[in-house]
Amino acid sequence: MRLISSSPKLPRRHLLILPPLLLLAIVYFCLNRREGFGSSSSLRGGSKLASTHLPSKFWQSFAPVLEATAPKCPPPVAPRNATASSTHLDASHKVLNMSTADIACLHRSHALFVDLINFGAPRLEFKKGTKGLATLATKSGFPVLLINLFMLRRTSSSLPLEVFLETEDEYEPDMCEVVLPRWNATCIVLSSLLGTTKHNLQIVGTQLWGFALLFSSFESVLFLGSGSFLTRSPDELFDSKAFAKTGLVLWPSKEVSLIPRQESQIFGMGDGITSDLSAIDHRQILISKKHHTNVLSLVAYYSIYNAYYGPLMSELRIVSLAAVVMTKPFYQIDHLPHQLGATSATSAILQFDPASDFNCTFPCRPEAMFIHTNWLSPESGLMTTMGILERFWGSEEESRSLYSQDIEASAWGSVTSALCNSEMVFHDWEVCHKARMRLSYVFGSSQMNDYGGNES
Repeated sequence: MRLISSSPKLPRRHLLILPPLLLLAIVYFCLNRREGFGSSSSLRGGSKLASTHLPSKFWQSFAPVLEATAPKCPPPVAPRNATASSTHLDASHKVLNMSTADIACLHRSHALFVDLINFGAPRLEFKKGTKGLATLATKSGFPVLLINLFMLRRTSSSLPLEVFLETEDEYEPDMCEVVLPRWNATCIVLSSLLGTTKHNLQIVGTQLWGFALLFSSFESVLFLGSGSFLTRSPDELFDSKAFAKTGLVLWPSKEVSLIPRQESQIFGMGDGITSDLSAIDHRQILISKKHHTNVLSLVAYYSIYNAYYGPLMSELRIVSLAAVVMTKPFYQIDHLPHQLGATSATSAILQFDPASDFNCTFPCRPEAMFIHTNWLSPESGLMTTMGILERFWGSEEESRSLYSQDIEASAWGSVTSALCNSEMVFHDWEVCHKARMRLSYVFGSSQMNDYGGNES
């Protein structure tokens, strides 16, 4: 069943701009055109420390708009021990303490930002016609990053990867200047782009994925979260009908997103419109920046003012809600994610290919595209995992029937490659030895080849 989600015609109750605010919109529009915008070169990581980049002209124009539309009221608060049943609401709703004045205040701020962006959307900095991947990383997460990168290159894809770091403290010269460029990947430090204005805007760490998309130099971007890797080449995603028709492809989450009853009032939409939006797994997002500038701008606004809008929407609905508010189409994968293995730290979540999902009519099974697993993270027990000498995700036969390869063996091969790469600052011979031993014992010695080279 095809599920092309095209945003409905929304009631324009939020067109409340008075003459002074309209003047502000005109000033913003003029500044937007007068200052101009640089080429994508200002965002390129290359092999130099990102702080040497030119300031982002986009951010210099966008930050004042974010600051001018800041809510001027207290953020919403959930009452202690409140439950949906205690207030006789449907279980899909949550309770927030908000006065009528606070609801009107948030509505005005949100409406002002939406109208300013619709009046003169910022010109995002990207190189026309380009496509690539973007991800987030920390210094402690470089081993996981390398695993994901090796898995990407195993699919025969040569698409470039931009690795976004929050601050220069996360920058590792050997990784960013030597290792990653060999695999067509570059580092970009967000603080060097965001810290170029006088405006005091705080970005919550968990919301940084939206800014990775906002500042990526690619016109078409696939965001790939930490611990998510591809089972097949992502190149075909950019040519899929789902992406060509909408410019935005989203993958579902099994988690439930609770909706406050004040949401439709604040976002200026009819009752029931937002409640139809399913939770989204933002560990993979495919978007055209050319066609969805307004959506990314609104995602950034929600992220900056997460204290106000976070309780209203949940991070699981931030992109789909932004698309609906901006009346932009998107395609949501119809098939829910599939769990591999037992419910534990060693399990994995499978997401499907939009091309086969788009053409799929029930009953059918689309092809696998992404796998997300927690055991790739050092904080989630990778070292403990090495001591478990058995398969986690089912038999080899089942894996080959689903993905045409032994995906678990491939994943552990990439783990071994990352941990055994002698160029890595995190290289530890003992850890490498344990990874090799598990790979050989569980998956066979034939899987010991072609993990990326430069192994000790």
